[in-house]
Parts: sequence; structure tokens; C-alpha cells
Amino acid sequence: MGWCFHMSEGMVDDVRRFYTPSDLVKMGYGSRATVYRDIEDGSVPSMKVGKGRVLIPRERFEEYLALREVACRKPLPKRVEADAVAEIVRRIEVLQTTMSDASQKKLVDAITGW
Repeated sequence: MGWCFHMSEGMVDDVRRFYTPSDLVKMGYGSRATVYRDIEDGSVPSMKVGKGRVLIPRERFEEYLALREVACRKPLPKRVEADAVAEIVRRIEVLQTTMSDASQKKLVDAITGW
């Protein structure tokens, strides 16, 4: 019979919560071989629901992509990092000129984590 997701609204909701490997290829995750390799080695969270049928939970896959993106970020060069810190300090100084003493203390506490 196959998968009939159109028969009830609940099942349609279930379909929207999952990706298929073909969906990942269309989204640009990688080639078909890459998708299945990552499913097989456990990199991509997935579950088998039948013979040759794999579903990927949408929420867990999006969490995986976010973690992968963070892990792949390269650290900024020291010069760029120093420029960014200098800009933040300049903006804080501008803010402090317009803030009350209590607000300044809250800002410093928030920045230092105390």
C-alpha cells in the first residue's frame, strides 16, 4: 500500500516533522552518497521506519546543522578580533555618556558577569 500521509491531518503533521534523504540532497546538504554515509556513521540523526526507508527528525537535524556550523567556524585573525573589541569598547563608552550611574553599574556587571 505504501505511505498515505494525506488521509488524516495528524499524519500530515508527522510528515512535516521529518526529512527524507532526498530532501537533504535537494536542500544542498550534500550528494546522495554524502547523505547516506552521514546517516550510516551516525552523524545525521535518523531512524529506520521500514525496509530501505529512513526518516530524519527535522528538529534534531536543524540542531545538528547549528552545532556543525559553530564547530566549523574558524577563529578570527588577531587583528580583526582586536578591531572588533575596540569597536565594542567605543560603543560602550558612547552608551556610558548617556546613562545614569546605576545603569552604568548594571552594564558593567552584565559585561563582566558579576
